[in-house]
Formats: sequence, structure tokens, C-alpha cells
Amino acid sequence: MLVLGLDTATAVCALGVVDLASGKTLARCGNVVGPRHGERLLAEIDGVLAQAGIGLADIGALAVSTGPGSFTGLRVGLATAKGLALAGGLPLAGVPTLAALAAAARQHLPDLATAGTLVCACLDARRGEVTSQLWEVLPGEPTEFLLRPLGEAVRCGTPEALGREITGLGRPLLWVGDGAERYPELVVGGAQVVGLSRCPPDGAVVAQLGGRALRADPAACTTGTVAPLYVQVTDAERNLGQGRLGGRSPFGGGTRGVETH
Repeated sequence: MLVLGLDTATAVCALGVVDLASGKTLARCGNVVGPRHGERLLAEIDGVLAQAGIGLADIGALAVSTGPGSFTGLRVGLATAKGLALAGGLPLAGVPTLAALAAAARQHLPDLATAGTLVCACLDARRGEVTSQLWEVLPGEPTEFLLRPLGEAVRCGTPEALGREITGLGRPLLWVGDGAERYPELVVGGAQVVGLSRCPPDGAVVAQLGGRALRADPAACTTGTVAPLYVQVTDAERNLGQGRLGGRSPFGGGTRGVETH
């Protein structure tokens, strides 16, 4: 089965096609599009399919990054993936964005993401906050994505709070994503930083992780079950709560989400 992976959670539009049976990556591409995912995504899909030498009819399943990340990017990616899955009667797997970032580091940076290293996938959430998730690299081949999450699955908070948590761990640490680039005070004790330019979102990794999710629990891989992961209130909800839009927020504290552009 061929799996098409999409990641539009950041400014990078990342796509990939993998053969689930062999684990081979047939094609991958990643271009910085900023907030223009809606204009570029379908053309980028055509491009990665052409690179793989296949058509959309050859795809057997889809996988999409579910966040946290840009509200706009997540909506575009999920809407597109769900539309393609519905039209083709295909399964759709959701892949958490921070898990995909950590897995990309494990695969592409084996000399840095060695066994025993902690990987902190961290994205700038704006408003003086970051979203993050901490992983421990386990022994095994880089392509096996052997990572164990530590602590709370996904958190959103100030860099100061995250820094206090990280400082006391006393372990080799690798930062991936743009969070530590935005807040260099997070980097202490010889930790290494790999930004999105060096280790960007990887659509092929999303496809591989989505394929594993499909094998593990096919019933969870449908257009009706895949949903975005939001961990911060939207600007509209924030303004409603403060009375700027002439009313009280109907969300009772707000849908959780992160808007990064």
C-alpha cells in the first residue's frame, strides 16, 4: 500500500509518499510557503506524486499532521486530506506534529539523536509561549522511530516554565523545531539546537507514522475520527472573552489551539 503524508502545521509544506509494505520512501518534498498553504497544497501534491511516478489513484491511504501548529495550516491540511480520503474511499491517519518532528530528527540526525538522548520537539506558539513534547531516544535503528514520550504528552506554556523543567533533567538534550531558536535562553548545559531549516517537517515521516497507526488501529483512521490538536485559544475567542467583539465567549474558556501565523 502506498501512503501519502501531508504536514502543513508550520510554514513548511511537507509531503511524502512511502510504500508501506517495504518501508521505502518513493518521494518527498518540503517548501516554505508561509501562510499560503491554501494556494499551494494541491500543486505540491501533484508535484510529489509526479516525483514518485504515480497518480492519485495509486494511493491507498493518507496521513496528515494534526498539530499543534498554525490554525490556518492545520485547517488547510486536514480539509484537503479529508476531501481526498472521502473522494477515494481511503483511510486517513492523524499524526501529531511534535511526534513527527521528533521522529524526523531520529531518522535524519542519527549522530545527534543517539540512544539515551532526550529530544524536545518545540514550536513557537507566539504570544510569548511555546508548545513542546519531550522524548527519550531508545536503542534501535533510526528508521524504527524508537522514541518514548516523557511526562505530559503535549504542553503549551512560557519558555521560562519549560526551561525550569528541562534544566533539572541532567541528560543530553536535542532541541528540534523553531521554539529554541526563538527563545535561546532555553538552551542550557550544552544542549544542541536543530531548527526547522536543518530538520524540517517531513511528509514521508508523517506517511510512515500514519501507516503504523493504520496497521495498529484501522478503526481510528477515518475522516470522522481524525481531528486537529489545539492547545491554545484562538484570537477570536480571546477577543470574545475580553468583550472586544461585543459578547461573551460561547466556548466557555475556548477551544484549545495554537495560531502561529
